[in-house]
Amino acid sequence: MNTKEILEQLKEAVVKGNINTAEIFREALAGDISSEEIMSEALVPALREVGMLMQDEEYGFPEVMGSMKALDPVLQALQAEYQDEPIAEDIAVWEGDGELFVLGEYLVEFVAKAEGLKGENLLLLIDECSEGLRAQVGLPCKKQADSTKKS
Repeated sequence: MNTKEILEQLKEAVVKGNINTAEIFREALAGDISSEEIMSEALVPALREVGMLMQDEEYGFPEVMGSMKALDPVLQALQAEYQDEPIAEDIAVWEGDGELFVLGEYLVEFVAKAEGLKGENLLLLIDECSEGLRAQVGLPCKKQADSTKKS
């Protein structure tokens, strides 16, 4: 497989919540694809696509969680690689909340901040997306909360 195909396969694995992301990541590294390229050409586009699917209400929290779980092994491997790199002081902080489609819009806007980031800073932004979305999964959406209120 060529570089473009491997990166597309990793992106799709994250989007679809496939558990074979660690294997694809290792294949990418073995194919001399840099960590920078993996993050900017596979992981950021995957998060953008998840956000768009959330906006279109095609993805619910189970699908989002599947995507975040698929992202985990790749993030863990990347964190080990970048642990000694300097970190910029102005890393974006996740502040999205609300309905799923609103979170999707926020996610798309948030990953746009990845433009120009490299190394540990790009990794931190991706990790912030993952953690921010995970924090929202346990919270009931407004519709659920309203429907369960006792009159």
